[in-house]
Amino acid sequence: MSENLATFYQQSELALAAYSQLSSGITGDSFVSALREAGMSQSQAQRFAATWSVVDQYTDPWSGFSATLFESGGQRYLAIRGTDGFFSVDTLADAQLLFGGAARNQIVSLYNYVQRLVTPAGQPAVQVEDAAPDIDPITGHVSDPGGIRTTTSVAGLGYLAGVSGIAVTGHSLGGHLAAAASYLFPTLIGATYTFNAPGFSLNYAKALLDQFPGSAAAFPATITNLVAHAGADIIAAVGTLPGVPVRIEIENQLPNPIGNHYIVPLNDALAIYNLFARLDPTASASAIDGILSAASSSAAKTLEVTLAAVGKLFGKTYPNTETTRDTLYVNLYDLQGAIPGGGALTEVSLVGMDANTLADTAKPRYLFGADQPEKSQSPQDGEDAAANDCAWRKAA
Repeated sequence: MSENLATFYQQSELALAAYSQLSSGITGDSFVSALREAGMSQSQAQRFAATWSVVDQYTDPWSGFSATLFESGGQRYLAIRGTDGFFSVDTLADAQLLFGGAARNQIVSLYNYVQRLVTPAGQPAVQVEDAAPDIDPITGHVSDPGGIRTTTSVAGLGYLAGVSGIAVTGHSLGGHLAAAASYLFPTLIGATYTFNAPGFSLNYAKALLDQFPGSAAAFPATITNLVAHAGADIIAAVGTLPGVPVRIEIENQLPNPIGNHYIVPLNDALAIYNLFARLDPTASASAIDGILSAASSSAAKTLEVTLAAVGKLFGKTYPNTETTRDTLYVNLYDLQGAIPGGGALTEVSLVGMDANTLADTAKPRYLFGADQPEKSQSPQDGEDAAANDCAWRKAA
């Protein structure tokens, strides 16, 4: 599966936005405020609200499942929220996932909601329930094994009627559910993106998902799992998650290790990955991993140092010290506006090169460094190149 860093960033923003309390047609300050509550910076929320509209948001008060249908440019995207706080109704879903192998209750809610989305407005939408087994308490005889079965229909919403090949995204529990959705709705969903998502006990999950009407009987090959690389994330390590893993270098959130699991640091890092993709559409996540990991001796300012270094190429001066997230995004958007279209540069990582290779690589290129002493301003200085982490050259 080819990497599309711009898509990774887009989907991470949608996964973050799914944590907002939204309503169909919300606009303006109300939209921005809701996004800010979910963790977006002011400038990021303003840009998101100007780009996206909310078609529908549904939260199941019983299971805690929540998903939002967004639209931009005539395309619709489904984003599924992760756990809404430790002391919430989602805790049961987390327990089912951890100890049972799949978030069973929320998967039922997910199926029922999507069924309403794909059914034409006003038409009967098939719904299911998870029936408890009927077991005689004396003899232990099982007269009814229970499980997934159809129940009364409800009116369809029609927001995805006749639609196929959409993208679904989610962070943590939301990513777990997004992967389940790709199994349950193989025609509707064409691509799935998960962020720091726990997996499944695959045998249990398959036995459960195969009970739903219309399931694919297999997870598709179109699942991309983006995982933050900074310390250990025990949540993302739970179970097995089908699909292609992609490692993303984030700013380590220590001394709060659980912070490395959150969607915000992953989204911020992917904003910088997206910047690199604008510079060079062929840039790979693995190459940028190396650049960010070597960019600064202080994890807290890795993104600022990288942004400041790239900015130099375009005559921009940005702080290479830790800033607020809003300052980071204001400067990021400013730099994006200065980058010519079409991928004017080519990225070459210098991490791990020997001195002779560094000198040769540096000669025709414009170098940018990390927070290292600048020993020379000449791009042909091989010793100066060795103190830098990445080189860019103008496309022929």
